[in-house]
Amino acid sequence: MYQANGLPSWLSFNAQTHTFQGTPTQTVRLITIGITVNDLLLTSASTTLHLAVVTPTTDVDNSPLSPAKYELLQNYPNPFNPTTTIEFSLRTQGFVTLKIFDILGREIITLLREERSAGNHIVQWNGSRLPSGVYFCAITCNNLTQIKTMMLLK
Repeated sequence: MYQANGLPSWLSFNAQTHTFQGTPTQTVRLITIGITVNDLLLTSASTTLHLAVVTPTTDVDNSPLSPAKYELLQNYPNPFNPTTTIEFSLRTQGFVTLKIFDILGREIITLLREERSAGNHIVQWNGSRLPSGVYFCAITCNNLTQIKTMMLLK
């Protein structure tokens, strides 16, 4: 026979099917439950069970086409040799300019200069013709600009 001890009020244990059932009434991170098993000879064995309970958040929009904000993410890999991936998110549609600059502020290349829809976007850049060093990736859209530092190592 199975027994479960230390259950919160919202959680029940079915000894016949050996299952737990319940819905958390608040955010719970970790539950510790004692379980005891008695056999026909009344010999018992006990163990402790640690359960992580995660309650879902209901106010999050998981739509990939509607990011929460305008953002230039850090390129990856970083440092890179010779290619890297640059990702950015647009909350609304807009005209995007994506440029790479060297450490002295000189424009190296314009990767994008076009209208882009709201959503997540990925651009690959190959810096094989450039020397090792620190470079800057700058994105401008709807009069907002963000810059990230990148390192090319050969």
